[in-house]
Amino acid sequence: MNLSLLDPFALAQEYPESQSITVRYGHSGCIKFNPTGDYLASGLQDGSIAIFDIDTNGVLLVLRGGHSRSIQSLSWSHDSRYLLSGSQDWKCIVWDLATSGQKKRVFNFETPVWMAMFQPFTSDKFVVSLFEDYSRYIDMSAPGDDGSKYREVKLGSDPENGKAEYALSCTFNRTGEYIILGTSKGNLHVLRTGHNKVVSSTRISSANIKNMVISTNGKCLVLNSSDRVVRFVTIPEILFGKHQELSDERRKANGYEDNKELVDEKYKENGQINGGDVADDNKNSQNGDDGSAEKDEKSTDKKSDAEKSGDDNESDEEDDDLWKFEVVHKFQDVVNKLQWNSVAISPNTEYVLASTYEAAHDIYMWETSMGSLVKIYEGPKEELVDVEWHPTRSVIAATGLDSGRIYVWTSITPQRWSALAPDFIEVEQNVDYQEREDEFDVEDENEQNQRLLEDEDQEVDIVSGDPVKNVFSIPVSLDLDEDEDDFSSD
Repeated sequence: MNLSLLDPFALAQEYPESQSITVRYGHSGCIKFNPTGDYLASGLQDGSIAIFDIDTNGVLLVLRGGHSRSIQSLSWSHDSRYLLSGSQDWKCIVWDLATSGQKKRVFNFETPVWMAMFQPFTSDKFVVSLFEDYSRYIDMSAPGDDGSKYREVKLGSDPENGKAEYALSCTFNRTGEYIILGTSKGNLHVLRTGHNKVVSSTRISSANIKNMVISTNGKCLVLNSSDRVVRFVTIPEILFGKHQELSDERRKANGYEDNKELVDEKYKENGQINGGDVADDNKNSQNGDDGSAEKDEKSTDKKSDAEKSGDDNESDEEDDDLWKFEVVHKFQDVVNKLQWNSVAISPNTEYVLASTYEAAHDIYMWETSMGSLVKIYEGPKEELVDVEWHPTRSVIAATGLDSGRIYVWTSITPQRWSALAPDFIEVEQNVDYQEREDEFDVEDENEQNQRLLEDEDQEVDIVSGDPVKNVFSIPVSLDLDEDEDDFSSD
């Protein structure tokens, strides 16, 4: 793409206009762009994975032999080298794309996989949500306590009374320090990465949260629930690093050791910790105090205890405010009462997408500032399942339920040839060309030859180039056995 030929106003367009491209390889069920937007991974119904090049719309690599049933979830690592796939065959596989898609690790679970996602800034840790089972946190860099090759943490515990609350969707915050789970009872649970204790729980909906997407800046969540409502939720500031130092101080004051482990049993009973009592007890034990001085203080200064408890309550309320998820907008079709299949959010967090269920073959787009409906993309004559927004361009991709094709919406950018030739003029009909007086004059051959010799003396390097750091490119596989019935691009 020659950027000098494109209209800069067309490049600044925030969302695409019309459906322009259709690609197909097998029957696609889910799709995922890599972080840089150079590749598109497509999970097929037969368990294979096709990786498309965005610029050429061609297939670069096909991953076979890993799954035996349809792919449910795809996740790219931060450097685009590894691809995590989850399937209905109860397995998660980490693929190494630098070695022509060889399987790096295979993880078997006892139930189908709903969703799997890499932890940010690493490729050896991920979280997975399972069908009618508790989610798992997998750490491939550390051995398990039971002697296994990897560490597995069960996210949740069996309730004493009532039905278990399983997570249908999961994601990390921007820094990867916390895990956010969307449960079958409409709650958002926040857990510290690597631990199974729920730090915070917020009631969002009365129905289960089917899927959720976090924004690029890590400040917003888009939730898709079974109550036919798409919610735009702001993430607490403590989860996207703005109040990280403050949160570390509060966790230490509330009984965390190295910000990871609880050291006070009161947390289990009341969900709150009196940090001052813990600090005082530790201080008394270090000084060898037998507790008599503490009794004297209680008998002589009861007012200070009341003031102290009041301060603790205020700090607890402040902690609750820091962990609060706030629903900013609720998107729904009030007239048709449509159910939504999948949701996506634009890179600048200004627009939200949702694909419709069953009869309506459309994609709805709302803006997040006022919550109004901006556009309805009319899709093909089939239901659209998964929808994704390109991480850097104004491009939207969606998969069809019946045909398995991938439909792409783009912006039509007219070329501007006057950027190369300032005297270029577009004409609607043929005109007589007016020749300039000196346009076809014969030049001196000696001067022309001398100019050519001077140009030949300059060495032009067309082989070496400047290395690009932190960018991974998938090796092109020239041995793809592409069948005409399997691959097509319009």
